[in-house]
Amino acid sequence: MWFDVSPRLRWTIWATALALWTFGLVTPFAVQASEGVLTAEEHFTVSKALHVGVYAGLTLLTAWLPASPRLRPWLLALLVAHGPLTEWVQCYVPMRFGSVNDVAIDTVGVALGVILSWRWWFAGAAEPLILKHPARDDAPADRQRSA
Repeated sequence: MWFDVSPRLRWTIWATALALWTFGLVTPFAVQASEGVLTAEEHFTVSKALHVGVYAGLTLLTAWLPASPRLRPWLLALLVAHGPLTEWVQCYVPMRFGSVNDVAIDTVGVALGVILSWRWWFAGAAEPLILKHPARDDAPADRQRSA
C-alpha cells in the first residue's frame, strides 16, 4: 500500500515535493505559464487554491515521515516558516511579488493539513492509524505468515 514505503523514499518524496513547490514560488515560470491560459480572476483563484492545497499536502507528507517526536515540531515549523520566506524572496523575482495574504493562506493550508492528519501528529506515529488492513492487524502471527 501507499504507506508501506521505505523511510528513505518517504524523505525523498517529501524533499522533492518541497523543492518543486519552492522552485514554483521563487521563479517567474508559474506566472508566465498561466498568463496565456488563465484570466486574471482565474489566476487569482487557482493561485490561492494551490497555496492552500500544496501546503496542506506538504503537511500531510510531513506527518507521514518517520521522524522522531523531537523532530516533528521542527518540521512543522519549517513549513510555517517556508511561506513567509518564499514570499520575501518573491519580492526580488521578476513578475512576482510578496504578499502577506499569501502567508496567511499558506498557514491555513498547514493548519488544514494538521487537522486532516492530527492522529499522526499527536500519536507520534508515522503510520496511518485508520488505514491499516484489519485482517492483517488482528490476525494471529502464524496466520499472517501463511498469507
